[in-house]
Amino acid sequence: KNISQTYAKGDKDALAKIISTSFSIFFVLGLIGAILIILSTKFIVQDLLHVSSALSSSAEVAFYISALTFFISMITVVLVSIPSAFQRMDIVNSRNIFLGLLNALGTVLLLALGYSLIAVVVWNVVISALATLIFLIIITKFLPGVSIRWGFDKETFLKLFRFGGYKFISNISGQIIFQLDRFLIGIFSGVTLLAFYNPPLTLIQKGFSTLLSISSATFPAVSESNALGDQIRVKELYIRMSRLIAFIMFPILAIFFIGAEQLMSLWLGEEFARESTPVLRIFAIAYIFIALSAAPVVVSEGMDKPKIPAF
Repeated sequence: KNISQTYAKGDKDALAKIISTSFSIFFVLGLIGAILIILSTKFIVQDLLHVSSALSSSAEVAFYISALTFFISMITVVLVSIPSAFQRMDIVNSRNIFLGLLNALGTVLLLALGYSLIAVVVWNVVISALATLIFLIIITKFLPGVSIRWGFDKETFLKLFRFGGYKFISNISGQIIFQLDRFLIGIFSGVTLLAFYNPPLTLIQKGFSTLLSISSATFPAVSESNALGDQIRVKELYIRMSRLIAFIMFPILAIFFIGAEQLMSLWLGEEFARESTPVLRIFAIAYIFIALSAAPVVVSEGMDKPKIPAF
């Protein structure tokens, strides 16, 4: 957001401060997060999820390795945001497609060859590191006068913190909405029930990822237009985004609702479909309301009003 606004005003010094300060903040946050994951692993695996003794060692190692993935991903967040801020979604999406395909093919190959969960988690680390390297190379070519380095500017930090504080609340709320359900099911009903819950949720969220692509593309454009005082374009972006979401998402969610039983049967068999079909239909209804909220959230944040979606 801040990169797109600063670039629109042509302030290269401020741009360099935003990138270096952001990099330093996310480096520290990634390090803290990785340490917390490592320290809480035994408690999560043994006391919260009650993983069996036969699988607990593998689960703990998977958590430890995932801590490294988390650290690398936090750094990548800064790198990916730079071409996104310049509205170069062609760069971001083409690389994400390549990395996503590589991750999926690698996972399938490892499992087909009989490797364990640990190998899959290690592969995720490799993909995360590769993503960081690729976007670092892109940025050095895209911004020859601006380098990714350690740095901290107090005024820039406060500017990021004011907006980021409310955005943090929004993100935490989003994680609670989209992740806590599975966690609670695992705690109170055991991981077996998740077998019937996760597939329909995964299916609906994959379909819903289209909306995230629309919103991530619109957000820097709204931020840039707001920085330039072009409220007419902001309104135009809001209307176009709302129409595009309705045009794309409603048919997808309708297919999930109407064809839930057929989809689950084709994917996982009739016995599985009996348990998971109602779940998929309820998710389809719920995600219609989530889709309708996307455009107001993006425009509110792009116009420096993060309090609205946060609360």
